[in-house]
This record gives sequence, C-alpha cells and structure tokens, in this order.
Amino acid sequence: MKRIVVAAALAAVLALTGSMTGDAVLRAQPSRLISQDHGHVALGLAIRRLNSIGSFLQVTAHPDDETNHIFAMLSRGQGMRVALITTTRGNGGQNEIGPELFEDLAVVRTSELLAAHRIDGADQYFGRAVDFGYSFSTEETFRKWGRDEILADIGLGRRLAAVVARQLLLGTDGAGGGAAERARGAAAPVVIRGTEGMAVQMANCCCPIPGDAIVGHMRRDQGLAVHQADCANAQRARRADPERWIDLQWADETSGTFAVNIDIGAQNQRGVLGRIAVAIAEADSNILNVHIDDEEADVVVIHFKIQVRDRQHLARVVRALRRIKQVSRLLRVRSTARSGAGEEA
Repeated sequence: MKRIVVAAALAAVLALTGSMTGDAVLRAQPSRLISQDHGHVALGLAIRRLNSIGSFLQVTAHPDDETNHIFAMLSRGQGMRVALITTTRGNGGQNEIGPELFEDLAVVRTSELLAAHRIDGADQYFGRAVDFGYSFSTEETFRKWGRDEILADIGLGRRLAAVVARQLLLGTDGAGGGAAERARGAAAPVVIRGTEGMAVQMANCCCPIPGDAIVGHMRRDQGLAVHQADCANAQRARRADPERWIDLQWADETSGTFAVNIDIGAQNQRGVLGRIAVAIAEADSNILNVHIDDEEADVVVIHFKIQVRDRQHLARVVRALRRIKQVSRLLRVRSTARSGAGEEA
C-alpha cells in the first residue's frame, strides 16, 4: 500500500512539472526576485522599511569576511538599514582565478563587493588600511595600519566604495588584463543619494543641490567634495589635477536637505524681514543664516542661507518670496564670498 501511495505522489509531481514550460522550473531568475524597484517585491520591502528603525553594522578586515546572507535577511527581509565597513581593500591577497594582483586585485574585490550588495542591500564603506598579508598578532596589525586612523574611519564612515574604486584606479598601470573593466568603471558616474554622511560633503563655494549638474573631487583623507559642474573653483582645480575629479549624478530619490545661498533685494520697511522669514517657513524651508550689509539703505540686500530638498523645492520658496510686494530681486549665489556670481532665481 505504501509503495502505491509513493508512486502516486511521484506521478503527481511529474505531471505538475511536466506542465511547465521547458526547463524554466530549474532556472533561477534573481533579478525578478530581488528587485527593489518593481512589482510586489518592491512594495513589500517599502512596507517593511516603514515598520523598521533598526540599523546593523558589520566591520571586517578584508573583502569576503562579511556575512552576506545576514545582510539580505536584515535588509530585504526585515527592512533594516545594513552597512559594512571593510577595513582594507584586499590588495594583499592571492588570486587563483586571474592575473590581477595588488591594486588590480583590490579593484576586482571592490567590484565583487558592490555586485554582492546589489543583492543583499548593504551600504559599503572602506577604511584606509593597506592589506599587508596575514598576521596572528593584533599589535602587529595596528602598527602597520595605524590604530587611530582605522578607528576614526570606522567611527565616521569616511569612504564611499565607488570613490575608493576610482582612487585605486589612479594607481593602476593597465597591466593585469583588466584595462577595459577599469575604463568602464572610471567612466561611470558615482550616484549621490544624500545619505552618505561624512563620506560626502557639499562644497561651500557653490552649495550644490539635487537637480544641479555635479562633479566630485576625491580629496586625500577627506572624503568626496561635491561641486556644481560649472563652479569656477571646481573648473580651475580640475584643470590643475584632472585625475582627482570624477563625474557624479544625483539618485532619482535623494534624502535630507541641502544648504543654498540666496540674496534678496527688498525695500527697507518695517516688518519686511519678518514677512520674508514667514514665507520661507511656509514653503517648508529652514533659515540657517541671515545678515544685511547696509541696514540704512532704502533698498537692502538680505543674504540668506536656507535649506531645501532640491531645485524644485527651491523654486517653490522663490515663488513664495516673489509674492511679497517689497521684494524686488532674488539671486541664487554661487560663491560664499558673494562676488556677484550667481543666477537669477
């Protein structure tokens, strides 16, 4: 009797699988299973993130030390923010599947980490330590790495993985069979989301905001500085040291607020400054700084630094200010020195 039941069950399974098309039963389609951007999977992930305020950070010495399955469970499964700090780039390791060694190998291992995070959902940061090889001694490791520098990087998250990859590209000579891959990596713009923390800083000289064309300066030991593409300071510095500049682009959805300088020309009447401040607040913006050069003039120029989410938000603030009859001119200032460089708002 038991044999008959087993045979019937096997026949049912074979009939079911046979009704499916071709070999699709055995073929995995990870791009559909893990997409954050489309369909019911993206909707479910968005709902889980609404219910989660948790964060998970893992710190490892080398690429491949991380636990990607844990990242996927926490990020995709529970909606938590997950980050990995890899103290080295793995440039001191061995390579049994290709000719790349040292800096070339570091580029390969960085690319592997970024590819894995497209699946497990983790954010990637790097330390400044050099992978010198294997050691059983913690003290030897810290002597070679520099204890204070490593702990500072871990605490501050001062590196973006994509920027590190490009910094490593500066040290490669084209050997090792990866020239095409390096060229593609160097040409691809780095995406800025506004959630990078200390690893990315907006340049004070031009105060870029989402919607502006932007470029990045890879500063030694100071993270990435983001400039407007037409910033005079950036263009001058890029001509002097082009290898340290990379193309950037804003993510489709950015987070946080960004500082911007605006000059407002207005009649010097009682209550005008108050009306301007109210209009800025009602447009959902925040004032960081305000000052007036000549308080006795009939028409004064009021210098504001305010916070906006993007260019569309700035335009909404400008429309609110233009409705104040005492306001005669609005200018977005491109330089903190306020030398006159700017655009009519």
